[in-house]
Amino acid sequence: MTRDGLRKTTWFAYKYLNALRGNEIPSADDKVLAAVDGDKTAVVAWDWQHPDQKSVSNGVFFAKPVPNGPAPAIKLALRNLKPGAYRLELRRAGYKANDAYTAYLEMGSPINLDAAQLAKLQSLTRDLPEVKRTVNIGKDGLMNFTMPMRSNDITLLTLDPVKR
Repeated sequence: MTRDGLRKTTWFAYKYLNALRGNEIPSADDKVLAAVDGDKTAVVAWDWQHPDQKSVSNGVFFAKPVPNGPAPAIKLALRNLKPGAYRLELRRAGYKANDAYTAYLEMGSPINLDAAQLAKLQSLTRDLPEVKRTVNIGKDGLMNFTMPMRSNDITLLTLDPVKR
């Protein structure tokens, strides 16, 4: 977090990793970690690509916005789920997603933030789900979901049973 209490993208990465509770679900994808805790499932997926800095130092390179690009989607195939309704939520952190830093740079990197600037930056890091819907799992216990990815993003997909 910053001295003003703004959450950085790294903060969300740790938050998402902390959502992995219970038993690990094996995955053949080295960019996916998944866990199940009772009826709750969490999947963290990321795409890391080293930026081409063209011999520019980190301080200079990251002092301007670094847009991301497309990355291959991650196709999840979960099985052995209990039949029923589940709440699926997908959250993301990366370029312009839970990203106060890019907005701060676009403000001109002020040394001290005024109240309006701080409120604007805080509003950009509320970690609202970009996908939120109910999915129904059939008797086969299978769920397939394609997670769109962008370079250098990290995502958290959660699947929680709907309480009746």
